[in-house]
Amino acid sequence: SRDNQKEAISIPIGIIPAGSDNSLVWTVLGVRDPISAAIAVVKGGLTATDVFAVEWIQSGLIHFGMTVSYFGFVSDVLELSENYQKRFGPLRYFVAGFLKFLCLPKYNFEVEYLPVATGAPEDGKTLADH
Repeated sequence: SRDNQKEAISIPIGIIPAGSDNSLVWTVLGVRDPISAAIAVVKGGLTATDVFAVEWIQSGLIHFGMTVSYFGFVSDVLELSENYQKRFGPLRYFVAGFLKFLCLPKYNFEVEYLPVATGAPEDGKTLADH
């Protein structure tokens, strides 16, 4: 548990899509392209959503995520598939998965989390307001 949990969960974050799957920005802002998302962020479009952070122990880098987190094999396949995007199109995931399966690495991790506050947030209020 963190000392500044209420502060941490009330920080607004702007989302500008830049990937091949922009489901998060569609869910939060109702737009799919970077320009419309930037306009919505500037206008102050806010929607409460869960956020998580992953700190990589070896490098100290912190990555933030919102809809889904991929770790291990799936993450490696998605990263490797970017190398084959132009050559194989949608089949790049199969190709990357097959290649990654041929040399499976070992994955180690630790999980820490903030407990969920009891009760659901009301319209227009964040959990920090409770």
